[in-house]
Order: sequence, then structure tokens, then C-alpha cells
Amino acid sequence: MDLVRACAELGVTPSASLREAKRAYKKLVKRWHPDRYASDTQAQAEATLRLQRITEAYQVIVHALGPAAAVDSVRDRAGAPRYEPGERLPREEVERLVRSLGNDGPLDAFFSQPMWWWPLPFAVVFLLSTRSTAYEWLFAGGVLLIAVTPLLWWLERRS
Repeated sequence: MDLVRACAELGVTPSASLREAKRAYKKLVKRWHPDRYASDTQAQAEATLRLQRITEAYQVIVHALGPAAAVDSVRDRAGAPRYEPGERLPREEVERLVRSLGNDGPLDAFFSQPMWWWPLPFAVVFLLSTRSTAYEWLFAGGVLLIAVTPLLWWLERRS
């Protein structure tokens, strides 16, 4: 399976990042997992075939876009460098190396982490501020933040 066909199978563009491909893969695995069709054997067989195609497509994308692709592209089968130091790399190799680096910065990596727990430190601060004149409001806010946390966890799990 080539990269374009693999991207079409997952529903992502060929310029998609590895994170986008992984997100699409997980969503499709949830949708087409054979255990969801345990009561219907024909649907279960179809889901199994579909899941195999999805997994193969994801592996093609990971191999093409993953960090190992950059190393594999400039080394031969024996592990020796394919190009001499100082030699100009072909344009395809440079594009493959740049694609493997990705375009996510440190903030992108930080915000890709689960965010459901963020209200908890604020809730603790609100609940511990007993000397404030607005203690009742802070206490209510802390309780509300703790109550909202499971909802945020659930919403994050759905996406």
C-alpha cells in the first residue's frame, strides 16, 4: 500500500502530521473493532477485514512519517551512510527529512496532553483560602471546579 492510499484509508491528507494520523487511526479502531459486532458474525468478519486494512494503512504512514524514516532514508541496508559527508542530498531526501521532523513546537506538545485535571489545582487553592472575606464564594467555586473535572475527563475521552 502506498502512502497516498494509506492516507485515504485513514481519512487524512498526505501532509498530515503523525499525531493527526494516530488520532484518525484510534477513532477508526474504535469504530471498526470486531468486538463491537459480536452478535453479528457477518458484520464481525467485515469489521475484521476493515480493521486489518486500517492497521496496515497506519503502519505505512508511521513508517513513512516516523522518526525512523529520516534515519532509514540516509542509511543503506548495512547501516552505513548512503551519502558522503559534505555531499548534497537530493531534494526528495531533504523533503523526507523535514517531513519527519514535524512542525509541532513545545506548546503544541504541552497542549496535546490531557487537560481534564487543570481545574483541580485551582479548586484546592479555592478550598484552602479560609481567611478570605469571600470564603463562601471561593468554597463554592472550588466545589464547582471539582464537580466539573469528571465532565471534562469524559468529554476528552470522547474525542
